[in-house]
Amino acid sequence: MTDLLGYLASDAQDRGLLNDKYYFLSDWYLETCRRFQGIDASTKFPGVRLEQAYWIWRQTPREALRALLSANGFTLPPNFAQIGPFTFFE
Repeated sequence: MTDLLGYLASDAQDRGLLNDKYYFLSDWYLETCRRFQGIDASTKFPGVRLEQAYWIWRQTPREALRALLSANGFTLPPNFAQIGPFTFFE
């Protein structure tokens, strides 16, 4: 899923069509993606809906990330998002 969304976003960007008019994804779909990944609904992702879906799927599933951090003495901050090589907190 991540690869498909990434290819679509890249192609749309190259053709100058990266907008919600041509690549619309519903709130329901984005919410479902967030729930599947264990991401809080209030966590924001940049870009149009296609890019947001891509970034949601690029996240490490929250339960796996929480377990890894917990095993090393850390906690996952609220509204945590991994974007590219950088991570941001809202």
